[in-house]
Amino acid sequence: MLSNFITYIQQQELFRLSRDRVLIAVSGGMDSVALVQLCKKAGVKFGIAHCNFQLRDKESDADAQFVQDLATQMDVPFYQVSFETKKEAVLAKKSIQVAARDLRYEWLEGIRATNDYQYIAVGHHHNDSIETLLINLTMGCGIRGLHGILPKNGLLIRPLLFSTRADIEAYIQEHNFDYREDSSNSSTKYTRNALRHLVVPQLQRINPDLEQTFEENFLRFRETEALYDYAIEHLKKETLTQKGNTLWIHIEGVAKAPSPLSLLYEILQAYQFKSSKIQYIYKRRNEESGALYTSKTHQLLRDRSHWIVSPISDNKETK
Repeated sequence: MLSNFITYIQQQELFRLSRDRVLIAVSGGMDSVALVQLCKKAGVKFGIAHCNFQLRDKESDADAQFVQDLATQMDVPFYQVSFETKKEAVLAKKSIQVAARDLRYEWLEGIRATNDYQYIAVGHHHNDSIETLLINLTMGCGIRGLHGILPKNGLLIRPLLFSTRADIEAYIQEHNFDYREDSSNSSTKYTRNALRHLVVPQLQRINPDLEQTFEENFLRFRETEALYDYAIEHLKKETLTQKGNTLWIHIEGVAKAPSPLSLLYEILQAYQFKSSKIQYIYKRRNEESGALYTSKTHQLLRDRSHWIVSPISDNKETK
């Protein structure tokens, strides 16, 4: 496990083992504990950060104490924070899961930036990536929703993506490491848990080599995404003209593209236009000039041969 861990970090160029300082997000669960133990054995310079979301009363407080004790045992810097997650979710009009994620990463980045850490590491593994793909497919996604969890996304790294959940369980048991079990992990009311406990086992009955198959799929999807991005950039050069803060989109050029709706989506989503409105704009591409559409930040005017995109001063989106 340790050898594979080091090899994966080097192959993926996640960080420099002998030089970079890494802030590890630790919940106290099996995955994050395994990540801490492997980093310690690999000689990584790291600190431990823990978020208490106060969602499981005394259990959450016990998790926080466990992680603090782990940091003391490891003799590494420790950072912790408590969030009123339910209250924050209501105020932000987000689900509890989304609110917790956003609070977590915003806080982690603040700790990283002010304490001289080069990267933030989290304990996602290969099975998490499979579940993420299934969530995206179930809820609806474009091609970028198929590549699974990336090993590196800016300053966020995932050094355990090479391993499966079973690999981590075996490593923990082999070395008899203590960890905390989140009782909510067994509940199927959460989408990810429902997929983990109800859907994935059925898929594994159909294909016992499911994990290896998905590893190969992720590679194909990422290669396909790279080709897609290359084609989109090439088509953008043929159809777009930038004039100051105004973007001119050649309507006929878009219509003649191999996948016109995909091209128009990739152009307009950067200006806060929603998918449904982009489809409507394309459907009415042959209407008389003068039609006006708006997003939260921009307006699109249908000229004789172009769609003209420019900023708007008010932030009210029309239907």
